[in-house]
Amino acid sequence: MALKRDDSFLQYLTMGAAGSARAADDLNGHGHQIIELERYTTSNKIWATKIKRLRLPDLLCLRCGLRVEARAKSKLEVKLSDSPTVAGRQWDAGLKDDDLVALIHVAWDGRVATPSAWVEYFRVADLRATVGASKLGPPKSASEGAERDRTWPASVASQPGTVTAVSATHVTINWHNGPIRRLPIRPGFHVYVAPGDTLTAGRIIAGIAPRPATVVCPGDVWNPMVQSTDADPGARYAALKALAFRGEAATAVARLRAVCEDQTEDVRVRLEALAGLARRQPEAWVPVLAEFRRTLEADKAMEAVFILSEVAAPAATDALAAMLADQTLAEELRAAAAWGLGVGGHGRPELLLDYLADPSDDVAMHSLVATGSELVDAALDQVAGRIANGERAAAAAVQVLARHGERGARVLLGRVGTFESAKANAWVLFGLGLVGRASVAAAAGGEVAAGLSDALAPLWIGLTENWLAGDRAAVLDFLKRQIVREVIAAPAH
Repeated sequence: MALKRDDSFLQYLTMGAAGSARAADDLNGHGHQIIELERYTTSNKIWATKIKRLRLPDLLCLRCGLRVEARAKSKLEVKLSDSPTVAGRQWDAGLKDDDLVALIHVAWDGRVATPSAWVEYFRVADLRATVGASKLGPPKSASEGAERDRTWPASVASQPGTVTAVSATHVTINWHNGPIRRLPIRPGFHVYVAPGDTLTAGRIIAGIAPRPATVVCPGDVWNPMVQSTDADPGARYAALKALAFRGEAATAVARLRAVCEDQTEDVRVRLEALAGLARRQPEAWVPVLAEFRRTLEADKAMEAVFILSEVAAPAATDALAAMLADQTLAEELRAAAAWGLGVGGHGRPELLLDYLADPSDDVAMHSLVATGSELVDAALDQVAGRIANGERAAAAAVQVLARHGERGARVLLGRVGTFESAKANAWVLFGLGLVGRASVAAAAGGEVAAGLSDALAPLWIGLTENWLAGDRAAVLDFLKRQIVREVIAAPAH
């Protein structure tokens, strides 16, 4: 089963997704038309099966072709990960001089990632020109070729303040919690702030690498059709991704088709060309993509499912539903299809109801989460009917109903004592206990009937007054998995 808890990795992904989304929003505010170049750069979903992607920046502007590598930082520094001795893993691998690096401070409170309003941008060419002044930190692990942090010198605000003056030698700042200070500008540093700028803790004041004078989009100056024949696979990939959205339809489709049918082309580039065709002409090309998926290795087959999740067309919905129903497929492939139907661009959670108790835990739990909390009343009635279909189905059904609050409670109240099975009727009471007293009372139009209230009281006590319930139950479970310890016995005499 692919489900595995890794809180630190999830934090990293969540912060990265928030940072990429913030950079895209900021760039759009400067006239760009940003899309994801690196698929899932704005998502924090963890999958065990992952394609070995081309080394690409995260974002792409459809108008000017600008590519942007977004980096979320808990502490804002001009710092990038580097593996100097490993080909393809250097800090600037796959990046061009004109690409931008966007650095975004992202606060993390243990659950929610909050990006700052300010985004720092640097041209890759300027970082390369000043790399000699950067410092390489220690390896992050003991493995050979392990990642290290490469940091360019910079001065960072430690608290909120306002810039009052900038001279050739000093930046004068009125700190909000202290006196006015004149900060000397270090030799070779470029100043990134101007008089009147409001500083937040962590904003970069000055640094060794110059910043671009502007990040305003110059307009429709890029021709992805020309770029689609570039010798570099990464450049071709970016151009083909753009052709899914822009360019004269017939010409774009012809180019995408030519690449898709080129057996000598990198399969990842062919797959992206097919993605463009599926976006342009879903009825004609989604079936081709679904069939092509059958010929691919596991990682690339997953990528095909992700692509289908992005194509908001009935043909793609049908293809995902067919994959979800096919129990001969790999569990995570089916789980990804469920995720695409519920969480992706399709918005069809009702198609997941038959899989809430799937024999595969991976598929069932993904379906359960992807069902969400906005099912229509008719679908909630269908879910309630599944309570009589055994323990696995009942457990999933009451979870779905409970997350719908008062509406779920209303459906459950209508099922109290109606099932032939005593156990099914007990599951209904447990579902009402999960919903909570307030929602049940609201659904009942006032106080809950005395007998029903008495029956539910133990559940409500256990669910609301047990300090080990709720979030702590997950923490406790996580701790229980940390007690593995091998005891080495003393040698026999």
